[in-house]
Amino acid sequence: MIVSIMHEETENIHPWLEIPLSIYETHMSQSQVGQLSTLNACMQDQLNTYVARTVTVLGIAGGNGLEHVDPKKISTLYGVDINASYLKEAARRHPELETIFVPLCLDVTTQAQELARCDLLIANLVVEYLGYAAFLEAVQATRPTFVSVVIQLQEAETFVSESPMKSSFDCLETLLHPISAEGLGQEMDKNAYRLIHSQHIPLPNHKWFVRLDFAAREDH
Repeated sequence: MIVSIMHEETENIHPWLEIPLSIYETHMSQSQVGQLSTLNACMQDQLNTYVARTVTVLGIAGGNGLEHVDPKKISTLYGVDINASYLKEAARRHPELETIFVPLCLDVTTQAQELARCDLLIANLVVEYLGYAAFLEAVQATRPTFVSVVIQLQEAETFVSESPMKSSFDCLETLLHPISAEGLGQEMDKNAYRLIHSQHIPLPNHKWFVRLDFAAREDH
C-alpha cells in the first residue's frame, strides 16, 4: 500500500507527474545516455557497502536497483517519490520485497519532515531537483548514519542528454538547482557529516556521475 502525503493541488502541477515511467526509463537506457545501468550498479554498491537495517531511497522511480536489496539484512526499505504511479510500478516489479518495502508518495521539497528515521539515505540524481536546503532537511529528518548521493556533472550546458525522448523532460528545467561536489560536501560538513568516499563515473556526451558517500560525525 502506497502511503500518500501529497496535497491534491500539488499532484496536478508538478513536472515529474507529466513524465511517464516508460519515457523516463527508455531515455535513461539509450546508448547515448547510458545512465540506467550505471545507476543500477551504483545502487548495488550503495546497498551492500554499509550495514543498515533501515534504508530510504529518495526518487526511487520504478525501483531500478531494488533487485540488489537483501531482505535478510534490510528490515525496512522506504521508497520515496512524488509520482504515485512510479511507486506502484516499483512495488509490482519487486514482490519479493513486499514485507519490507514502504512506498511514500510525497514532495521532499515541502514535506521532508514526513520522512522516517533510517540508517542509510540514498539519493541518486535527486539533489539537483531539490536543492541543498531541501535535501539537508531530508537528511535532518532521517538522521542516517550514512548518506550516499549520486549527482550529475557535464561539460555541456544542458542537463538532460540527447535522445528521441529529450523534449519530454523540458518541463523539468524549472526544478534544476546548481549543484557541485564541493558545494554538497560543504553543506554536509555543516550538518555534521564527513566525506568517506568519492567516485567519478564517466558517461557518454561529456557527462559523468559523481558519487559522494558521507558518514555522521560523532557530534551528529
